Amino acid sequence: MVELGEGADRLEIPWADPDDPANRFYNLRAEPALLAQVVEARANPALRGFLQSVNAPASFFGTAKCDTWTSNEFSAGERASFPTAGTKYASYVDLFFARDEFNFLRQHYEQLARRLAQQLTPEPAAARAELCLRHCYYRERKAWGYYLTIFLYGYAADPSHAQEQWTAGLATLGRALRCIAELLQQALKQAQAVGASPSESTRRGT
Repeated sequence: MVELGEGADRLEIPWADPDDPANRFYNLRAEPALLAQVVEARANPALRGFLQSVNAPASFFGTAKCDTWTSNEFSAGERASFPTAGTKYASYVDLFFARDEFNFLRQHYEQLARRLAQQLTPEPAAARAELCLRHCYYRERKAWGYYLTIFLYGYAADPSHAQEQWTAGLATLGRALRCIAELLQQALKQAQAVGASPSESTRRGT
């Protein structure tokens, strides 16, 4: 899914809530201890572990925002796919590339989305992911680029089991991102060995 038109959601990195200074962007790659300040992750071990992994030095990515919620509202497609489910546990995570230069070429995000779609198929039986490409303003570069919002849903008859399905889906997503990060790191090493540009190498690697 692509949301780049007028009126679409956009992000700014770093961001801050003008009404709540504590609600802001935390650079978890630079300062892992700030994970303790991410309210959404405090009571959710699965989300906390996911954010820790995605923002680790060996990863190729960073996260900007996240949230989780429970809902009883289903689209027609969800109802058809999960007819016995009574609720869903949902989340989103905003993802960007840790290497700044990769955030300004749309093709890098399109390739990332395609690779993720491949890695997440088949997903856990009662979980589903949605990927959305959006615009982001990177304040340090004073330039517009892109980011990827990853929505994840777990479905079940009750909230507890829906969260279990979501947790299984989040584990699958984490493994997929680690696999892609490894491929990107290999592509960069190959680029350095032959003198190719990082963009050329990662286009081939992803």
